[in-house]
Amino acid sequence: MYINNPNMTSRNIEKKENGSHALVQEDDIQISDSARKLVETALNKVAKWLRCYFLPQKEE
Repeated sequence: MYINNPNMTSRNIEKKENGSHALVQEDDIQISDSARKLVETALNKVAKWLRCYFLPQKEE
């Protein structure tokens, strides 16, 4: 995950190199409640769509 805005980080983050990927712990990033709710809503909508698409209701 890459965040360009330093005001959104709770403290300076040290990136730990693991192969070719930089790892950042979730606890190191401050996320606003509105952003968290937006992501949660988006994930719920995707999950609902996947359930409807892959598990269609059987017609009786």
